[in-house]
Amino acid sequence: MNVEQEIKQIMESSEPRQSSLERFGLFVLLFILFGFGLFDHSLWSSNDTREGAMIADMYRSGTLVTPLLNGQSYLEKPPLLHWTALAFCHIFGRVNEGLVRLPAAIFGFGAVLIAYLWGRKLGREKAGMAGAFMCGTSILYLEYSKVVLTDTALTFMTLFSLYLFWEAYTAQRARFLKYIAFLIVSALSFYAKGLLGPGLIWVSITIFLLYNKKWKLFLGLGFAFVPFFLIILAPWIWALWKVGGTDFLKTVFWANQFGRFFTFTGQDLPKDPYFVHKEPVYYYLKSLPITLLPWTLLLPPALLYWFRRERGLNSPLHIFIRIILISMLIILHVSSAKASCYALPMFPILFLMTAIWSEDAIADKNSRISNWAIGITTILVTLLNLLIPLAYILLLAMPQSVFDRYFDGIDIIRITGTQSTYAGLIMAIAALTLLTMSARELWRRYILGAYAQAWLMVPAIVTVLMVLNAEIIIPAYDYQRTYKPFVRLVRFEKELGIRIALANQEEQHIGAFTFYLKSRIPIISSTKTLQDFLFSESTPAGVIVKTKELTKWLESFPKNKFLVLKSDHKGYKCDYFRLIVYALPTSEVTLHPKTHSPAPIPQKMP
Repeated sequence: MNVEQEIKQIMESSEPRQSSLERFGLFVLLFILFGFGLFDHSLWSSNDTREGAMIADMYRSGTLVTPLLNGQSYLEKPPLLHWTALAFCHIFGRVNEGLVRLPAAIFGFGAVLIAYLWGRKLGREKAGMAGAFMCGTSILYLEYSKVVLTDTALTFMTLFSLYLFWEAYTAQRARFLKYIAFLIVSALSFYAKGLLGPGLIWVSITIFLLYNKKWKLFLGLGFAFVPFFLIILAPWIWALWKVGGTDFLKTVFWANQFGRFFTFTGQDLPKDPYFVHKEPVYYYLKSLPITLLPWTLLLPPALLYWFRRERGLNSPLHIFIRIILISMLIILHVSSAKASCYALPMFPILFLMTAIWSEDAIADKNSRISNWAIGITTILVTLLNLLIPLAYILLLAMPQSVFDRYFDGIDIIRITGTQSTYAGLIMAIAALTLLTMSARELWRRYILGAYAQAWLMVPAIVTVLMVLNAEIIIPAYDYQRTYKPFVRLVRFEKELGIRIALANQEEQHIGAFTFYLKSRIPIISSTKTLQDFLFSESTPAGVIVKTKELTKWLESFPKNKFLVLKSDHKGYKCDYFRLIVYALPTSEVTLHPKTHSPAPIPQKMP
């Protein structure tokens, strides 16, 4: 094929719409992006362990009304995410890390799919797909699509409601039924994260309808929403009242809805939710640049492009998308409670705008700022995806003396096992090979004049590299963060008939131990509760403590009547805890030679 024919073929493939084969392949890749990292590692973060334990407790107890943490009702958030995870657990007849994470990934995937569909409606299908990949690979969105938390549920329910409204607003047929669907989903959005869901939806729609002087439609939808909202919430309100009475209703519908939005000063109010996440009005200006990485540099010129009138982005859908973004920004800044994850519903909109701008900017090539932003971003994502496989190969080649000096003698790569080590090496080589081949192909297309087509392929290529690089480091990271080996030690003691308690009140640790022990656990909060637990029964007892607090808790044990156990696993999280066992029978002492030396270890228990 000569150069002229090659240029013609490339330009023909640069149409704004994708072929069926190309679209199918990209959807498979998008599915892989949201599917990886769900079932291949243990619970890590505080959100994973806390929320995952709630789902497991609900599953074991058969409770549906509220999430449960160690048997206690957790009223901070409505339970849409938990209900969804419970459905998967019941379908598969078990609870595991992947099933409790799965809903967040599905909701995250659904939200970026809506951004893609809006791009397609604007005649910018390839930009819409690129925006979906940008959103899915941004740091915060990727993280919250892999952990057990409600924010991607809120993101999906908000955007899905707005999408249904647009479908009804522009419908030629079955408009009434589509408005009914919109009203139902917008009411259901409360179950994602309280009034924030309906608030994000209805502020956007109100501004849009008033902007277009659709007074009757605004009033009609507003009045119709109220009965839908009350009917959909009524079963849960009734169930809450039956379980916890007016106290539950007050906590759910007053404290957790208005306590977060407004600033209260009463000294008798609980810290959570009245005083948590209270940030200044400029909070998002300093937090979003980090959470939007690696695409942050593209956002300012993209927003400038979208909000300048002469750019021609003035169709009703363009206007609706801008109003959605403005409405969300207003609500997020007016609320006194601010956190980076609260901004997630904006991400699919922001990245759709960014992809459309970048397609136009790189094709135009007249803006120096745009060219610099796109060029620097491309270099940064390339270096980032180059760094991880090179670092992995370098660590494999390092002598043991380096690990002795900087890693306490632990080979952080090989310690995960031979199979995992060489699987990581294969993926590192694959990542470097793909990066090299992709760079050559994109450069070839670029110099042949297919500027926009070359750039819009970058987010999809970054996705493949990111998945490979994540799977390279997950085994080593999981080795350090997993609770499971220490829990196996604790479970072994429980099977011997030893009562186990936890001397810690942090929700993340309570969640981890109840999830992996598959049972609730008594909590020790003071020396008095420790004494009560130890001597309340004549059977042996054990207490899980933080390693750094070991000496403090040992002072409460009778001298020479305890054994301190630790896991032989060398990961950070396993070394974070010790198990103090009181009055262990002599026959069981020899089963656990691994002990901690600060306390005297008796050879024979009285």
